Amino acid sequence: MKGIFKSGLAALLLCFAAGQALATTTLPPVKVHGRTIDAVTFECRSLACSDMLGNFGGVPASVLLPDFTSIGSEGQMMVSKQFVCDLLKYRKPENCSASSPPSVPGFDPNWRPNGCGAGPLSNFFLSQIVNGLYSDSFSGDLDAPYQLANGTNVSFRSACDAHDRCWGSGQNRGYCDVAFHNQLKAICSKLSGSDQYGCLGMAAGYFFVVSSDAAGRHYEDTQAELACAAWASDMKQNGCSS
Repeated sequence: MKGIFKSGLAALLLCFAAGQALATTTLPPVKVHGRTIDAVTFECRSLACSDMLGNFGGVPASVLLPDFTSIGSEGQMMVSKQFVCDLLKYRKPENCSASSPPSVPGFDPNWRPNGCGAGPLSNFFLSQIVNGLYSDSFSGDLDAPYQLANGTNVSFRSACDAHDRCWGSGQNRGYCDVAFHNQLKAICSKLSGSDQYGCLGMAAGYFFVVSSDAAGRHYEDTQAELACAAWASDMKQNGCSS
């Protein structure tokens, strides 16, 4: 592994020195860590790390996970701290500030999900329900949208919060959306008769919203925020000035 890191980073350094653009990889988020030739420990989780791994070749399957996975060398990597910082600055995401990054799960300990009734998709949810087939059973609360015959509401909040976290942490969109639908169906399965049927119909409407093409740009926005937060964290972690 150490030889792969050396050769890959050497090639990357030549590319960087020549001022060539580095291709964005499709690798999931990974964490690269090691020690530089000037004996500084470094760590990164932003797209710069994916660039490194993408140039190594033969990336072990164990790193291809929808989460931050550690990979590194027990020995010294043939780069300096300045190289690491230069690479990070070169890969700065567009419209991103190291001093005020967006709040995303995994980077901001104060991050909180906003459920179903807030955020960019809330109006889309509302329009689909009110103008769809479910308006008669809609409670008026997007977090607890289905109103039972006895007047109580069924909450979808836990599933919406989990979906916020899934998108925000950079996991595969399709995986997040299907997991969301499964959670909603599990909530509805606790009901019976016409209530269960109506709840499942509304759950299908919620799934339609998050998996639609119209919601795609919102997913892209969350990924841009994650990339910025990861980059800002790398800059701070490695003591790099912007």
